[in-house]
Amino acid sequence: MGNTDSVSSQHRTAIQAVIFDYGNVLSCPQNNSDVNAMAERCDIPIERFHDFYWKFRPAYDRGELNGPSFWTSVTAQEGRRPTPEEISELISLDIKSWLHINQATMKWAEQLHRAGIRLALLSNMPLEIARYIENNCSWVSYFDSLIFSCDWGSIKPSLAIYRICLARLNVLPAKVLFLDDRAENVVAAAQLGIPSLVFDDMAKVSKEVEKVFDLPLPSEIEVSATRK
Repeated sequence: MGNTDSVSSQHRTAIQAVIFDYGNVLSCPQNNSDVNAMAERCDIPIERFHDFYWKFRPAYDRGELNGPSFWTSVTAQEGRRPTPEEISELISLDIKSWLHINQATMKWAEQLHRAGIRLALLSNMPLEIARYIENNCSWVSYFDSLIFSCDWGSIKPSLAIYRICLARLNVLPAKVLFLDDRAENVVAAAQLGIPSLVFDDMAKVSKEVEKVFDLPLPSEIEVSATRK
C-alpha cells in the first residue's frame, strides 16, 4: 500500500500554496434571516432588496463606495434616505451576515497552515467587512496574505487582483491551487496558469484534491481512507 501511495503522489500536481475565496468557501452563504433583517431595516421588499444589494456590491467591493454611500445607494432605489443610525445598523447587520464560517473548510485551512503550505485569502470584500475580519477573527493567522478587493480597487475576475495575490505569495502560478465558488473567477485564475477548482462543498473538493493534487487531505478524509 505504501508503494502505491508513493507512486500515485508522483503523478499529482505538487502544490506549495492555496488561495481561498471567502464568501461561500471559507464562510457559509448568508442566512435568509440575516438578509431579511437588512431588507426590513431598509423597508424594501426582499425580492427587490436582493437586486439592489448586488447591483451596488461591485462598486462597494472595489472601494468606490464605503458603507454609508453603499447603503444610501441601496435605499435610494426606493426613494428613501437612511439616517446615520440606520446606516450604522445596516453595516453591522451586513458584517454579521458574512461571519458564519464553514467549519470543514476552515479546519482544512488550519491543517494546511500547520503542514507548511502557504495560504492566501483572495476576496471581493468591502472595507467595513474586511477590517472587521482582520481585527476580530483569530483564524486570519493561518494566512500569509489577505487580499481584499477594497484595498486594491480591483475585483475578481479581473486578472490584476490575481497577479497581486501571486506576487504577495511569491509562488509560481503552477504551484498554487485556487478555490472559488464562482466559475468565472476560476476561469480567470486558469488564464494565469493557476490550477483551480470550483468550490461546492468540502467533501467534493476533497475528492478532486485527492485525485489531482499533492496536498494534505482534510483530516476526516484521511481517517476514512485509513479505515478502508
